[in-house]
Amino acid sequence: MKFDIFDASFSDIWLGIQAVVFYVLGGIPFLLAAVATLFVLKVSTTAIVAVGPLFIAFLLFEQTKQYFWGWVAAIAGFMLAQVLISVVLAIEIGFINTVMIKNGVIDTSLEGNLTILIVFCTFTALVIELPQQAASIMGGGSSGGGMISKISGFSAAKSMTRGAAAGISKLRRGRNNIK
Repeated sequence: MKFDIFDASFSDIWLGIQAVVFYVLGGIPFLLAAVATLFVLKVSTTAIVAVGPLFIAFLLFEQTKQYFWGWVAAIAGFMLAQVLISVVLAIEIGFINTVMIKNGVIDTSLEGNLTILIVFCTFTALVIELPQQAASIMGGGSSGGGMISKISGFSAAKSMTRGAAAGISKLRRGRNNIK
């Protein structure tokens, strides 16, 4: 590909600059989220496995067996999350290589630029939520604690609603009780 800045139109230069900005705006948060999530999962898996002998000893007694199975579920959830993140990374790289880069040329049209920004945002949200989903599948504890709900305020709204409902039920206690 031959590029001459004096022969190119302003719109081509603008779309090229826009593509670089959108790739950086979408790509850096995605890479940070993916690396941070994988790092947390690796460290958490190592910490959980390190205390394994204690939980294996819990298997000896009927009263503490559930702790062993919870430990197994937590390890399985962390491992499943790592596998799912690897699958998501492979899907995203495949999508970029087949849809966004055609014949070695990056699509720098307005639609292509917006598409890659939307794709990066979607995969960023997916990478952040995957550990939570994997933990719920395996029945163990999550490593992220629902970052999307914390960021969006949904968790706080849910807690406030629960508190308001509890307060209302206390006020109505003793009234209109039909027996």
